[in-house]
Amino acid sequence: MTFLEYCQNIFSSFQWQWIVEIVLLASLFYWCWAFFKKRNAVWLAYIFFLALVLIFILSVFSFVGTRVYVAMFILAFAVVPTTLFASDMRRGLFRMSWKNFLNPNNKNIDLTHEDITQTVENIVRACQNMSKNDIGSLIVITNKSLDTIAESGTVLGSLLTTELIETIFFPKSPLHDGAIIVTANRIIAAGCYLPLSARNDLPKEFGTRHRAAIGMSESNPSITAIVVSEESGIISAMHDGKFLRYLDNELLTQIVTHALIAEGDKVEELALWGE
Repeated sequence: MTFLEYCQNIFSSFQWQWIVEIVLLASLFYWCWAFFKKRNAVWLAYIFFLALVLIFILSVFSFVGTRVYVAMFILAFAVVPTTLFASDMRRGLFRMSWKNFLNPNNKNIDLTHEDITQTVENIVRACQNMSKNDIGSLIVITNKSLDTIAESGTVLGSLLTTELIETIFFPKSPLHDGAIIVTANRIIAAGCYLPLSARNDLPKEFGTRHRAAIGMSESNPSITAIVVSEESGIISAMHDGKFLRYLDNELLTQIVTHALIAEGDKVEELALWGE
């Protein structure tokens, strides 16, 4: 069969469903592109769902090109992420390069009892010093990776010391407005932005730092956040949506120690935070 005969055969078997299919498919892809190109990769799931619905409808009404559309959909699903969500993919690749370092389960982070004691003392001493000088601060202590939160600030990976914490939160420091992320005995990142709590039952004295700390503990129940109030110097702690205020040296030491090494110890957690 020559090419001309092949074309004649196609035109002789032409059906009106072809036009309907082409129009529907073109409209769907154009709408998806226009709507989802300003969204993030999460919305890719909606494209997948809508495409499946369209393919199902075409198959129910016995449209002739359903198998072609399935093949086109598979191809599009492989190509679209590289074009619409290139920036998200770049961030993912970037995280892979330092994810093992930020991962608290990394076996290279093996703290001795002396390391833990020194880290707790450094955090408690820094909070006390900042409380005396009415310097506001927000410290997030976690045993899990918080890649997205860390990316919102400046990645450090520095050994935690009292002096470094106080330097970061010094009022004229460019990083003092955000939170620091602490894992093991290191400050992973500083100047980080946290989600704010929308609760309306919080004390009126709570400012942005307190709401950010509670919001972070609500979205990540395993973390503990320590806040030093800039206005009053009061030290507070947040965990799993709960908060404790007016922390003294002993209670603050217990909370920081539990946050660093006692994750999963429900008995101690109940003793500190209650039901």
